[in-house]
Amino acid sequence: MDAEDIKQMATDVNNVASASFDSGYKNGHRDGYRDGLRAYAWWKDGVQYVGTCGITLKQALKG
Repeated sequence: MDAEDIKQMATDVNNVASASFDSGYKNGHRDGYRDGLRAYAWWKDGVQYVGTCGITLKQALKG
């Protein structure tokens, strides 16, 4: 194994670690967004709404 092979291995390891971190960050952000919507949703006639414009929690979680 020469220096070029070692350099390539280090690059590959960094790429995998970076991709894993990015995926975890995005998933964590998405989960936090959903948790926040659920925490501040309000009920009316058996339906959960978010905000003040009549958007249901189900609609908000789709988009």
